[in-house]
Amino acid sequence: MKSKAMKFVPSAVLLATALLLAWPHAQQFLAVDACLDSGGSYNYTAGACDHQASHPHAATAGGWSLWLAAVLVLFAALAPYLIRLWIGRHALQQGVQRDGPASSGSAR
Repeated sequence: MKSKAMKFVPSAVLLATALLLAWPHAQQFLAVDACLDSGGSYNYTAGACDHQASHPHAATAGGWSLWLAAVLVLFAALAPYLIRLWIGRHALQQGVQRDGPASSGSAR
């Protein structure tokens, strides 16, 4: 039971970190979307919706934190598989190490 719960901890931590890193980008995206839906122009410099003047688009959706969040989501998706793979290899190595000395000790 404990090992099943432990498989999800790395995924949960990675997903939580990814959400914290991606939140500012998602928040800005939603603000821009709401502004454009209401007929305004989003001022990226001021971070506010403007219904009086038109503002140029500023490409802001590509910071390092967004890419890091995407990588963390990928690792979170792969974490259960990687943990099972690591546990399987670790158990196999432990078995090989146990068989080595045990077989030489039983032969004497």
